[in-house]
Amino acid sequence: MFPQLFFISDARSSGLSIILCHLRFCLSSAKHFTAAKMQGILLSFLGLVSLSMVAAQSACSGAEVKGTVVSSVDSTISQHTVVVADLELKCKGGVPANFALYAEFNGKLYSAAHSKENPAKYQVSIAEESANFPSSDVQLRLFDEEGYQLVKKGGVAKPLATLSHSIRYPYSGFGVNSELLVVVLGAAAVYYAHGIRSRL
Repeated sequence: MFPQLFFISDARSSGLSIILCHLRFCLSSAKHFTAAKMQGILLSFLGLVSLSMVAAQSACSGAEVKGTVVSSVDSTISQHTVVVADLELKCKGGVPANFALYAEFNGKLYSAAHSKENPAKYQVSIAEESANFPSSDVQLRLFDEEGYQLVKKGGVAKPLATLSHSIRYPYSGFGVNSELLVVVLGAAAVYYAHGIRSRL
C-alpha cells in the first residue's frame, strides 16, 4: 500500500478545495512532467534568444547623429515659427531598419520621420507659436527608443546628440515697403532736379 499525498491549494483561488493524488500516480507521471517541463524551458530559452537577436538587430551601436537646423518665421505677423532639422544617423555595422529617432524641445517630444530612400536620413519638424519659444536659441536633444521612453516617463537620459540653432526673427517695428521707398526717393530726386533747372 503506497502512502498518499495531499495537496491543499490556495484558499483564494480554489476555495479550500483538496486535490488527492496517489504516490503511484505521481511517480508514474514524473517522466512526462519532466519532459513537458524541459520542453517549456527549451521553448522559453529559444524565445529569449530570438528576442535578443531582434533587439541586437534593432540596436544602433556607437550611434552618431549629425544634422542641420533651419527655421522659418511668418514674415507678416510673426506669430508662428517652424523649425526643421535634417538628420543623419551613423551606426557601427550600418543603420538598422526602422530605427526610431526622437527629438526633444522645450519639454515636448517629437518623432523623426524616416526616409524611405536612405535609412540613415531623418527629419524633424516643429511648428509652434512664436510666443511658445523660450528664446531665439533652439536646442534639439535627440534620443533613441530607450532614451525616449525614459524622458517620456520623466526620467533623465543622455541624448545621442544636441543640435543648436538661432532663429532670426524679422524686424517687428513699423514696416516700410521697399518699392514705395524707391518711388518716393525717385520723385524727390526728379523734383530736386526740376527745381535746380528752373533756377538756371
